[in-house]
Amino acid sequence: MSGLSIYFIAFYFPPVDRGSGVFRIICNAREFVRIGWQVSVLTVREAALPDWRKDYYSAIPAGVEVQRAFGFDARRHLSIAGRYPDILATPDRWATWIPFAIPRAIWHVWRHQPSFVVTTSPIASAHVIGAFVSKVTKARWVAELRDPLLLESHPSEPLARRVVKWLEGVVVRRAEQLIFTTDDTLLDYEQRYGAVIRAKSVVIENGYDEQTFSQAERRGQAISKSQRFTFLHSGVLYPDGRDAAPLLEAVARLKSEGLFTRDKALLKLRASGTEAHYAAIVAKLGVEDVVEISPGVGLLEALSEMLSADALVLIQGSRFNRQVPAKLYDYARAGRPLLCLVDSQGATAKALGKLGLKDMMSPDDVGGIRDRLEMMIKDGNTRQRLTVAPSLVAAHSREARARRFAELLAAKS
Repeated sequence: MSGLSIYFIAFYFPPVDRGSGVFRIICNAREFVRIGWQVSVLTVREAALPDWRKDYYSAIPAGVEVQRAFGFDARRHLSIAGRYPDILATPDRWATWIPFAIPRAIWHVWRHQPSFVVTTSPIASAHVIGAFVSKVTKARWVAELRDPLLLESHPSEPLARRVVKWLEGVVVRRAEQLIFTTDDTLLDYEQRYGAVIRAKSVVIENGYDEQTFSQAERRGQAISKSQRFTFLHSGVLYPDGRDAAPLLEAVARLKSEGLFTRDKALLKLRASGTEAHYAAIVAKLGVEDVVEISPGVGLLEALSEMLSADALVLIQGSRFNRQVPAKLYDYARAGRPLLCLVDSQGATAKALGKLGLKDMMSPDDVGGIRDRLEMMIKDGNTRQRLTVAPSLVAAHSREARARRFAELLAAKS
């Protein structure tokens, strides 16, 4: 045993299945246990979670103590006619778990004296809890910011924006260590808070979970392959910044030319979170027979679907130039050809370049997307050029990232 202990404060944790949002903390906890740390996690009770599943308790790593604090989802539990006071959703709509989580966390820290308290995004209220706990107990606080807390257009509500700006300043000033997932996000924080932030910051990128991928590969052996060439976008889309509308227009052009028809090709948008928005666009363009808008599924099912697709679609516009979608690494591990619709100046383009992929185009280039779709359907020789080499994939596993995190904290102990 290492004699070291860690206390994670994370809103997303099993039995919620939120893909990359939860699997980073799962893999971190699993790896810390494996190397001999004592690991505890404070999260929210199941009732507050948007889509928890009973069968997902099995994803909790063995040896991890899990504590759950009471809390509500303002949107589901506290709204009237879909509306609720901003104060109930500041800094996020699960803010009600803060007063229940703080005393529980303080008691745990006083009693067990963990080597580190680690708060992790997404869901900013975890950092509020960490800020109060570290101030009261003097615990060594590590904040995983992942994406920026404050974006140019998010949060948009004035009260929430003021609170998040305050919270971001508290995190930057008082956390002993800051963890980012991209160099660009760290640079953004340096520009806002000064170069002194560099001394307490490190970049640990997202990655893929090899254990789950191995399960998905075994599961995928029983999945029948579609006869149509299937393009898959798996994950959230936004009308502003990660917009599939130009892609859909390109599909409509190809359909009108008889090249993207029901017997030849399919575009699947899985778990976009904006299903109604894109369903309306699909109907307007008349491509309902070649575009499938599908709801979210569990991570294992999502990975199995990636492995069986003919091509995977990545969309990342300039609004998110500081960020790299975590699914990029899942896509790389899946070993399928990639249709990369990204801003050439963004962090995602840089990450693709490091993976050996230079072939990308603007997400707004309808003509270019149309040509690439046609080429990928017709030409199997695109596979090697548009696929990440296996030799470059292994370094991006979540297990490798978690080991680096553990080594970083062990060196500070």
